[in-house]
Amino acid sequence: MQDTIQTTKDVSSVEDLAHEAMAKAYLMDLGLDWEILKGKKVLDIGAGLAGFAQVAMRRGIHVYSLDAHPEWWSEEGTPPSNVPFVAGDGKQLPFMDESFDVIVARAAVHSIVEVQKDLVAVLSEARRVLKPGGEFRFGPGSININPLREEEWDRWFKLLEKVRNNEEITPEEDAWGEKVWPAYKLHLERIEELSRLTTEERINYLEETSLRDLQELEPSITAHPIDRELNWKGKIEQVPSVYFLMKKPFPKT
Repeated sequence: MQDTIQTTKDVSSVEDLAHEAMAKAYLMDLGLDWEILKGKKVLDIGAGLAGFAQVAMRRGIHVYSLDAHPEWWSEEGTPPSNVPFVAGDGKQLPFMDESFDVIVARAAVHSIVEVQKDLVAVLSEARRVLKPGGEFRFGPGSININPLREEEWDRWFKLLEKVRNNEEITPEEDAWGEKVWPAYKLHLERIEELSRLTTEERINYLEETSLRDLQELEPSITAHPIDRELNWKGKIEQVPSVYFLMKKPFPKT
């Protein structure tokens, strides 16, 4: 990376220094640097209290921050008024078509996506608001899709119990079970596979399956290896991971 943390001449507080360090890690995790973002209009999904946008602003880079739950960060403060901030959901972006050159989402997509329908919505919305030639970078690490939403698991297990007890199943229950079963079966197969792997192998397996799941929805998505800096008990370690990249093509002429 070409960036270094700004000196105290450029930053005015401990909070600013924390934002600078966070922004450096952010860029590293997404395979970016400030030079790439110069002159670009950027959307940061899952922005928290817009710390990344504030650091970018000091470099003349325009970042819109979006977070679905700014109230989660209330103990740390409120979103700043000096950078654009919008409370919103990555599955339904409150922006016009072709508004941004770059969309970034660091450690955010996995918290937005619960089932495949959510992932479809996130990718579709990112594609919609990107300008032709624009990029959506997200990660690092795997994106795990569940077969059911949290509130549906109880319904599923009750249906399984009825099957085991040979109880009568309504046509509605039968149709819903038929719809859910393929995703649930794949979920079980992946859990079984993970149980046979080492920790490092599990990380690689989850990243590989995430890429396959993403490419089934958007074949152009690619995975790019990175080395993440993690602070483990006071020791900085380089940990291999990946980020994902989706590019919006230019229209054919």
